[in-house]
Amino acid sequence: MRSLTFFPDDDSAIWLARKDATLAVAILELCGHSATNVLEIGVFRGAWSLTVAVNAPTATVFGIDPYPGGEFLQQARMQALRSFAERDMSDRLCLLPTWDDFLGAAGRPESFHLVHVDGRHDENHATVDLENADTVLAPDGVMIVDDFRHVGYPGVASATYRFLERRDYRVLVVTECKAYLCRTALHPAWSRRLKRALGNQSVVPCFSTWSQAEGQSVDNPALPSVLGAEVLLCIEPSGPLQAPLTRTATLRRIARDWLPPVAVRALWRARERWRNRRLTP
Repeated sequence: MRSLTFFPDDDSAIWLARKDATLAVAILELCGHSATNVLEIGVFRGAWSLTVAVNAPTATVFGIDPYPGGEFLQQARMQALRSFAERDMSDRLCLLPTWDDFLGAAGRPESFHLVHVDGRHDENHATVDLENADTVLAPDGVMIVDDFRHVGYPGVASATYRFLERRDYRVLVVTECKAYLCRTALHPAWSRRLKRALGNQSVVPCFSTWSQAEGQSVDNPALPSVLGAEVLLCIEPSGPLQAPLTRTATLRRIARDWLPPVAVRALWRARERWRNRRLTP
């Protein structure tokens, strides 16, 4: 498995955890295709899309984000486009405003190996995004649901569980906030691939430490499941896949994990205003 060669160290990645970037890149490599197609719903500043594109050089990224009104969101859109342009990768990002524009786009791939659902976080919009994502996900692809475990967005979890009941998917892996879904038939194969690729210290059965505390064998813990499928927990990867954690990244992680989203956005707007004043002669 190649090392994670790039991870953004600016405010674009405020809600992106290094482990989720590592996991996304690992999944693309494990797909085994010479070229991969990636779709992100809810691009914002483009940190996730850029990180995947830089670390997976054969990936082409499509993004759906309407950036509805306001200077703040328009600046976010320009930052996403600029981040690709600065690396001569503009031809690897296709950014569209709506699902209708995406589905009707000429020349778009028929299927995608990795789909990141990170759009509006209410139950209705999450449901639409999941259903649409299902129509374009490759048979062996993986779908990522952002903020699945976030206490501030219960509608995302509700929409995801309803989706699992309606469609033939199972939860493969969870991190602090994201859930990784794959089709039921490929769940055992994907689980084995990730365990081999990332190592048992990086991907472990959920709550296996609780099983140890209860005196059960580490080799045979009481595994939790969703709809009969084992759920894995991705802890912080170790070894060559992990890039060094900078002071800025540490502060960003603390803000992401402990502050409400509204407070985080307010802090970063204040930071941007302060930086702009410093740059103004």
